[in-house]
Amino acid sequence: MSNKSGILIPKALIEHLSSKIEKFKYAKNEDQASIAALVWMSSSNERAHRKYDGYFSMHHSELREIFGSNLHQVNATYNFLAIKESWKYNSTNDLDDGESYTKGYRLTKIYQEALIEFLDTPPKTTKFIDLSLRNRKKPASAIQSKDSKHVTTNRWGEIAKSRTLSMPSVNQQKINDLINDCIEIQKIAKIRSKHAHHINRIRVYAKKLLWLLQQDEKSSIFLAHTYIESPSGRLYAQGGVNLQNAPRILRKAALAGNYDYDIENCHISIIGQLAALNGLATPEINHYLENKNKMRKEIATETDSSIKQVKEGILALLYGAPLSSGCKTSISEIFGRSAAQKFTSNTKIKSLYREISQARELIVNSHVENRQGGIVNMFGKSISKKNLDTPKIFAHIQQGIEATALRACLRRCHDKVLLLQHDGFTSIERLNKFSLESSILQDTKIYLTLEESKLSYSRDDLEIYLNQL
Repeated sequence: MSNKSGILIPKALIEHLSSKIEKFKYAKNEDQASIAALVWMSSSNERAHRKYDGYFSMHHSELREIFGSNLHQVNATYNFLAIKESWKYNSTNDLDDGESYTKGYRLTKIYQEALIEFLDTPPKTTKFIDLSLRNRKKPASAIQSKDSKHVTTNRWGEIAKSRTLSMPSVNQQKINDLINDCIEIQKIAKIRSKHAHHINRIRVYAKKLLWLLQQDEKSSIFLAHTYIESPSGRLYAQGGVNLQNAPRILRKAALAGNYDYDIENCHISIIGQLAALNGLATPEINHYLENKNKMRKEIATETDSSIKQVKEGILALLYGAPLSSGCKTSISEIFGRSAAQKFTSNTKIKSLYREISQARELIVNSHVENRQGGIVNMFGKSISKKNLDTPKIFAHIQQGIEATALRACLRRCHDKVLLLQHDGFTSIERLNKFSLESSILQDTKIYLTLEESKLSYSRDDLEIYLNQL
């Protein structure tokens, strides 16, 4: 989630592209900023295309935010983007297995090479601009005063002014160690192609973080962050490149020595407890919560998939993905056609899905509408039910609980928190997690537990991370 002033582009990148690409050099300032923004954001880990290595995915609303309705026109002029129209493909042309996927995007060779050359250059102090060509200054507050709908919000109170949140300190040495480990592992001849692309993305993203550290002439350990409140209350980090969106292994390196706190089984715990509050027994959900590691391993083995895919698949079902291996479904994109068929026919998954669907329907139907016919979640954020299906309404309800739980924790420790996730955060010191859990219970009336871990990084961590993909 982003807004026009939230996407940041290093001026040094625009200068570098101008020196390497003749057409770009003479482009209008607005086109230069838009192209550079896409180049800068292109390797973000969460954008990696599920099917095509080397390509990334991008929602049409984000592309419209950057280019307006002129993407194809600008691309035709400056030739910076290769577009794989994979949503059109079927078994008679490009895909052997008859699957269909979202569009894939990839920088053209000249822009990709220019980006790599830029990132391989030792970072230097540079200004950052947004898409409106305004210089980015240090954030006055960690959380923007207007939400993503441009409505003034004060739901986070004093938390919004936290300096540790707006300027978190990072471990630059560990970031460099990770970059060097990626380079060493890339030299291994037998490395699988899938891992090679993941390693490259980690390395590129890490180098972008090192550039972001150059915004401050006086210090290169503070990484400016701002967050924006979404329509559900969730907080999304701005800027295109940030720690919230970074690969997990890079977050571990950048924040090594600090403490991570995550709400255990957040999504499935909430739906189970809300169902119970509405009188519905959920033995399958309860069994999963009590035996999650064992069940994930069993399902992964039975479906010829990874534990990571199983976790993503169950989360997708929770948020409304159909239990279908059809070529255009989320499940097919997560698993691939063959494993998706095994996942959707798995007896454990079918039982869990049946109960999740029943609980979700009950929770949404029992939620009282306001006078305007909208659904107000626990965080006080309202959405209209018009044209929304049950899963989308449920997501709004659940994310409101997540935001309320996060706020309950931050009220106690926001001056010690460096980074926010949707269902957790990172602290500069070890906290009393039982006290935090008590605060969550008091504010949400739902019992959620926190998982605590001290962050560290070594090459072994990188190899484990890659093997889990």
